[in-house]
Amino acid sequence: TTVLSGHIPWDVETIALSPDGKLIAFAVNDAGRSVLHLIETATGSPRALPPIPPGVIGNLAFSDDSQRIGFELSSSTAPNSAYAVELESGRLRPPDSLHGALGQAVRRLRDHEFPQ
Repeated sequence: TTVLSGHIPWDVETIALSPDGKLIAFAVNDAGRSVLHLIETATGSPRALPPIPPGVIGNLAFSDDSQRIGFELSSSTAPNSAYAVELESGRLRPPDSLHGALGQAVRRLRDHEFPQ
């Protein structure tokens, strides 16, 4: 067994493995807000991510091509909103820009439409 988050002193709340098996994304609870992490499975090396607005991350999922991470973010000032991180560019896509398969996947996760 290899521990990939031993250097992080907070609890892991949600986790997702990319379809190609090369990346693990997970969110930890740091004083009531989520911090998103991305790790390469082969090396355990962290990958840089853009700043995420304060809130709690849920329904973490990768796109089918492993190029984007989708998630919902909720906070005391905003309702649940779907976001995506484009891994190649490092760009955070805000809620209004999510369309297509990844946006649909995040919404299905939110609405519990995936089989268990």
